[in-house]
Amino acid sequence: MKALAPAVHRAIVCVDVEEFTDRRRTHPHQIAVRKGLYRALDQAFARAGVALRHCYHEDRGDGALILVPPDVPKDLLVAGVPQELVTALAQHNHEHDERARIRLRLALHAGEIHHDDHGVTGTAINLAFRLLEAAPLKLALADSSGTLAMVASQWFFDEVIRHTPGSASSSYRQVPIVVKETRTSAWICRPDDPYPPDETSMAEPPAPPQAREWPVPRQLPAATPVFVGREADLAALDALPGRDGACEAVVISAIAGGAGVGKTTLAVHWAQRVRERFPDGQLFVNLRGYDPGDPLSPLEALDGFLRALDVPTTKIPLDLQSRAALFRSMLAGRRILVVLDNAGSADQVRPLLPGVPGCLALITSRSRLSGLTTREGAHRLPLDVLPVDQAVHLLRRTIGAPRVDAEPDEAQELAQRCAYLPLALRIAADRAAGHPHLKLADLIEELADESARLDMLATDDETTAIRAVFSWSYRRLPDDAARAFRLLGLHAGPDIALNAAAALLGLSVSRTRTVLDTLTGQHLLEHSGRDRYRFHDLLRVYAAERADHDDTHTTRDTAVGRLLTWYLHTAGAAHDVLLPHGHRIDLDQSNTEGPSPLEFAHRDLALAWFDAERHNLVAAVRHAAESGRHAITWKLAHTLIAFLHMWWYPDDWLTVLHTGGVAAQRLDDAGAQAVMLLHDGVWHREFGRYREAIELYERSLRFNRESDDRRIEGFCHNSLGVARTELGELDVAVNHLQLALQVFRDISDRRGEGIALSNIGEAYQRQGRLDDAIDCNRRAAVILRSTGNHEGRASALRRIGKVYRELQRYDDAAHHYREALDILRDRGHRRQTGYALVGLGEVHLDAGHLEAARQCLQEALAIFTDVDTSQAAKVRTKLAAIDIPRKVR
Repeated sequence: MKALAPAVHRAIVCVDVEEFTDRRRTHPHQIAVRKGLYRALDQAFARAGVALRHCYHEDRGDGALILVPPDVPKDLLVAGVPQELVTALAQHNHEHDERARIRLRLALHAGEIHHDDHGVTGTAINLAFRLLEAAPLKLALADSSGTLAMVASQWFFDEVIRHTPGSASSSYRQVPIVVKETRTSAWICRPDDPYPPDETSMAEPPAPPQAREWPVPRQLPAATPVFVGREADLAALDALPGRDGACEAVVISAIAGGAGVGKTTLAVHWAQRVRERFPDGQLFVNLRGYDPGDPLSPLEALDGFLRALDVPTTKIPLDLQSRAALFRSMLAGRRILVVLDNAGSADQVRPLLPGVPGCLALITSRSRLSGLTTREGAHRLPLDVLPVDQAVHLLRRTIGAPRVDAEPDEAQELAQRCAYLPLALRIAADRAAGHPHLKLADLIEELADESARLDMLATDDETTAIRAVFSWSYRRLPDDAARAFRLLGLHAGPDIALNAAAALLGLSVSRTRTVLDTLTGQHLLEHSGRDRYRFHDLLRVYAAERADHDDTHTTRDTAVGRLLTWYLHTAGAAHDVLLPHGHRIDLDQSNTEGPSPLEFAHRDLALAWFDAERHNLVAAVRHAAESGRHAITWKLAHTLIAFLHMWWYPDDWLTVLHTGGVAAQRLDDAGAQAVMLLHDGVWHREFGRYREAIELYERSLRFNRESDDRRIEGFCHNSLGVARTELGELDVAVNHLQLALQVFRDISDRRGEGIALSNIGEAYQRQGRLDDAIDCNRRAAVILRSTGNHEGRASALRRIGKVYRELQRYDDAAHHYREALDILRDRGHRRQTGYALVGLGEVHLDAGHLEAARQCLQEALAIFTDVDTSQAAKVRTKLAAIDIPRKVR
């Protein structure tokens, strides 16, 4: 082996353009980006005192590797280059349209570098590129309003950045790095959108945190236990990722074929077989492209993927373009398999494609998805029916070899009658297996009769076969199971729970379980979880067809009404447990048939039910609207909104908010419109759009004058007061809050009275009326305690503590904050607990109790790091203020 030249120590700079392969960028745009990148690098290095032409560099297509000579001071790379680079990028972006603009990730490290005949190598270079591909850096840039996000290795931060004046070291944030086998910590900054200063980074070299393992999603369904044939198709899929699983570019494969041909079965079977090639996870989603209901939107699919990748809900963008960009960023540098099942169109699929090397998208669809082939270079894999021998082999595996071998000609004819479709073959085989004394010839005769009966409905041979097999199984169901099969086809959600099915059918839960077991035993229904069921999309269509044909409109409408009413009352019960003091509305009479609505003994059970049924509940809101049940629509929307808001499902929140609002308008129900406009105001207030919120609250108030609901009137004025307080319009705010207080007193609503009093106290405190603020909140705390509104009482106590802090009565302030903390911890309200800890920490800080302040703020930081990153940044700043005096000493 030829001896290596001695290694040299070099500073390493790696850069990568965000979304360089965005499909909106044409080749001219990419060329403009590359020119702009090198122009910006050359300009930034030169102005910082580093000649780029003297640096070793390698082009990486959408980025570059730069090795700085050993004689160049490393402090120039952190005190000069970043700001100069920001300036150069801003100039480029100003001169180009959006598709040619640049946002950049940059990594800094240093280490021993070997030069050989092919270029450079070294573990230090490997680490630098791992830092560049780390998810925290991608999230930092995605969350930034600027153009540059930098990451420095622990060594570079400790040895260079901390000691360099002008490096803005206090604006760096330490993060765990987990990329492939690399486990380390590093430091991130955003030069043109800096984090608040955190002087703790300068106090002493921090110990690296325990690197958090990034989640590895395992979303693939179980593979079918009996899989036959498809050797050529599997071989074609095996060839896609390349030799030994190495994938030089993203690979897209679209499996196209007719209904029941086995697309999903093949995709899942192959995905399970090669999942080890994708160690960073496998994502799976049913896009419902050919389901009877609405297909899953790309926005909804991306929400599920990003949550599976552990993106905080508050960091998931609301618009499709930003959400898709974040998804691609999260996948960069990782090897993930993305299975997109049952796609309806290329446009539904495009935002879900990884677009980065190392990943593979596997798509199934009845459509050819020609657009993906031409624009994205997808590999098409047309899937046909099974060959005769494989179809018979599937029958042998399912029915049993002795019976099939005893009637070989009949077995072939049975396969032919099923048009060699795997789905039809499986159902027919199960029918045969369930009647061991029946000859295959007899089964063929039965199937022939069904085919003749359905010829008028069929459009081609495959449709004839699949309908015939379905009808064959359906007609042999007991009457109660056949009825259940038909009515389940009316359900709009992706699956259905046992209790909900019982409501739809108007049966007891135990009887429903028996009936559904009959359907699953005949492969007409499948389990999706414990006491949960779902249809194959073809069977769902067939079930709905049978309901239209066999049941009267009244029967169908009554069943749907039972289901929607059960959802409404159960959601109402869950809402009341989650928010025992929330706004309750009259839900009308519940069902007289079927199970009673669920009841929930405690908050965790209610939350778990909402979480499990979220997709079905949103679908139920739509279904209620489409069926003209406008009262159920807006009432169900009302019961869902608090959950969707508190647990941050903004897409679903907007859907039910809009659908419920339209339903209230169509009812011409002033009271319903007042309630939904109040909810709409909350949405706008959540995003800081206080003026729009005020307009909505005022509209709600106008509608409420017609319905004359004094409670809604009170909360309209209360909400207007809160919004005006946030805008600093304190006199107007107090007027609204005083009106709310009077309304609540007039109607003896003690809870509303307590809330209004506390909000008045907040406005008084901002006006400087501190004694009045304390008095209002004291009275509010007493009232809210008597009504059992623990969260409201804790808020009042915190506000008292805040006023006492302003009065420098620190012992009194600390007492009230501790009392609030006891309540909030007992109730499990982490966000509010964090705010109370910050308030108590500030009291200790003002009182000079630095260690106690530090403990409170560190506990708050741990909470906000999980639930609110913007608050976490503010807490870090407060912690820095504690440690500055310690460092000076």
